[in-house]
Amino acid sequence: MKKPSKIEYISWSILGTIGLALFLIYQPEVVPLSKVKVTIGRAEAAQTAVSYLNTHGFDVTELDSLYRAVRFLPSPTQERPYQILNFSDEDYEFLEKHSPAYYWQVSWYDNSGRQLYQAFVSPDGRAFGFDHYVPEDVPGDSLTREEAQQVMDNFLETKLHLDLDKYELLEVSSDKQKSRMDYSLTYYSKYDFPGEIQLQLRTTLRGNQVHRVVTFFSTPERFRNESVMELQNEGIIRTVVVPVIMVVIFIILGVMYILRFHAGEIAIKAPIIVGMIYTVIMALMSLNTFDLWTTYGFGNASPAIRIASYLVVFALMGVFGAVMILASWSVGDSIVREKWGYKLTLFDRISSGRILFPSLLPSIFIGYMGGLVTVGLWAGLSYMVTENFSAWTESRSVAFLLTSYMPVFEVVGEALTDSLFYSFIGTLFLVAFFKKQLSRVIKNDSLNSFVAVLLMAALVSVSQSLIPLYPVSWRFGITLLSSFILGWIFVKYDLVAVLVAGFILSILPYAHELFLTEYFFTSGILSYVFALVPLGFGLFAYFKGTELTAEEIATKPSYVKLITQRERMAQELDIARNVQMSLLPKQNPIVDGYDIAGVCLPALEVGGDYYDFFHLRDGKIGIAIGDVSGKGVPAAIYMTLTKGILQTCASDSNSPKEVLNKLNKHIYNNIERNSFVSMFYAVLDMKKRTLRFSRAGHNPAIVIHRSKESNTLLEPRGMAVGLEAGEKFNETLEENEIQVERGDVLTFYTDGFTEASTKDGEEFGEDRLFDVVSENKDSTANAIIQKVVRAAKSFVGNHPQHDDMTMVVIKVT
Repeated sequence: MKKPSKIEYISWSILGTIGLALFLIYQPEVVPLSKVKVTIGRAEAAQTAVSYLNTHGFDVTELDSLYRAVRFLPSPTQERPYQILNFSDEDYEFLEKHSPAYYWQVSWYDNSGRQLYQAFVSPDGRAFGFDHYVPEDVPGDSLTREEAQQVMDNFLETKLHLDLDKYELLEVSSDKQKSRMDYSLTYYSKYDFPGEIQLQLRTTLRGNQVHRVVTFFSTPERFRNESVMELQNEGIIRTVVVPVIMVVIFIILGVMYILRFHAGEIAIKAPIIVGMIYTVIMALMSLNTFDLWTTYGFGNASPAIRIASYLVVFALMGVFGAVMILASWSVGDSIVREKWGYKLTLFDRISSGRILFPSLLPSIFIGYMGGLVTVGLWAGLSYMVTENFSAWTESRSVAFLLTSYMPVFEVVGEALTDSLFYSFIGTLFLVAFFKKQLSRVIKNDSLNSFVAVLLMAALVSVSQSLIPLYPVSWRFGITLLSSFILGWIFVKYDLVAVLVAGFILSILPYAHELFLTEYFFTSGILSYVFALVPLGFGLFAYFKGTELTAEEIATKPSYVKLITQRERMAQELDIARNVQMSLLPKQNPIVDGYDIAGVCLPALEVGGDYYDFFHLRDGKIGIAIGDVSGKGVPAAIYMTLTKGILQTCASDSNSPKEVLNKLNKHIYNNIERNSFVSMFYAVLDMKKRTLRFSRAGHNPAIVIHRSKESNTLLEPRGMAVGLEAGEKFNETLEENEIQVERGDVLTFYTDGFTEASTKDGEEFGEDRLFDVVSENKDSTANAIIQKVVRAAKSFVGNHPQHDDMTMVVIKVT
């Protein structure tokens, strides 16, 4: 990474400080859980639940034989009204006593599904409700409606010590079971809440026993409709949009990975190790929050099957994430190295085990400041929209921390996996991918980078969120901005800075929530300590490490050599192509009585095709077409040599055989023995309308006669230039002459046309070439060439060609 300037250090320090201040001030305001006093943990909640059930007449001795799950949950209906409506302190106090917005749910259940006990405990340790499922085939009493109400009223007054004068019975419904009658009775509190809010007490009598007493925070229909609509929108995004995006990215990654893997241009070892680490962390995180998932989903399956099923699901999620990281790292790495290899220098050294060097600290510093800026924007903008635009947030993404067995591990694990996933897939791969694709249409590098980062941020914004903010459009907008900042850090600095920024962006909100929660204060402190680990490591590396040497900076992973080799070959290809094009005639000769045109279409691999025209004495013109053996730069060099020698030789003689003999002697003495030049050289006497020609191992020329039905192949004997010193060359070389007439078409070409092939290996061939020229003999010379080119390209389709296509057409007019 380029060392930041003093101004950059100062600017980032100021921005980071502002971001930290915004975060500390507004984060507690936008996460409702921050205001809740949590004084007990999982173990205490379970103990309170057992005591509560025992107090209300349940046999708690059988609980030891059942599965137990302890979860910290938000009330699904209370968080939004808490933020939107103007509740007084008295309102909050009443609700927290009778219906807490957050609570511990302790559940016991068996494999058969016939046993389910639940107790609800407030964050400060007060039990306020329970539920016990009794199978429909268990016998019991069948009370009348009046008897059921009397039993329930008595229970509420004597056991729960409720003043029923402050409640009113809202609804009574009965449910006939096989051997008993069950009743559900709903009461509502007469407490006057703002905004049509109603606190309900929902109870169930199974037989003559009270088995359910829970509170329910009832909101107006408009609240429910808006909330349901937003949750539906979020559901569509999470279940349709995000999976589609992931699948598309996965397919693109897969194809590019396979192609680059076969080319040997990707890292393998390091991505596999990181992918395995990611999978292990995900698996441990799922075990750490085990209670959050074990009683949900998979129909009526037993808890044991549900547990096993969720383990499989989380394992597959971990593996999928690991594969995405592996592929995105490998592919993104190889793309970035084509233009931005320096952005991976520090990461290369860390991957190779060289971890202590002072130049690591600037990247870590930029990462911290970038993380603080983004987390500050999150908190500040979320607060702004919740205060001014009727937006609201939910705490379910934070509540799962309290459910976990080890909150600190959950915080650190979440930060690590988020940082790895979004840094490699979002920043490394997507930014590099978009930048490369956009380079075809956006030539300005700064604009190209801006658009590439913006596209990446748009994709990431639908799948990543620090805080569940509603309406979701606000969330997407804020995530778009924060993701853009992270992407631009990569464009401006390097991958290490992005990884650190992503880590800080993810760990700080969770660490701060634990820090503000009384019972989990210590876990919050430990989480903050882990948040400082990268900075501590950077400082240690700065003071104790040794700086990277020039050799270490220049050292690249072994697979990068292949990328470098490919880049070198591409540069050679460009050089060779430029040389080839510069040697060709800039314009076609314009002479009375003849229409002359030539073309050379370079292939994927630059060959040595060449054609030229020479104005000779006595009203003659020389026409040369040749093919230098080899590809790339060597072929371009030999072509340059051939052109220069041929120009000199042609000016001294009007005999094609003599010219080729002189050319052969010079070429033989100046090129490698395994190299040669095939050539067809002709001299056109424009006054006498004769063509004298010789062929040195080249394709025959074609004469399409206007006055004859048959065509003529000009194929005198001759061996290629440069294969022999001169004696045999001269003996085998023939020189012939023909008379041409008005309307005749002379066609000279290289084997790039006749050997152009389909994917099945079928060649275009001389017969097709003859037919196309013959069918278009009344056209101009240039039109004939274009017809042949179109016919050849149509024949081969999309199959790539590896030889140049060169042609000269002379039409006698």
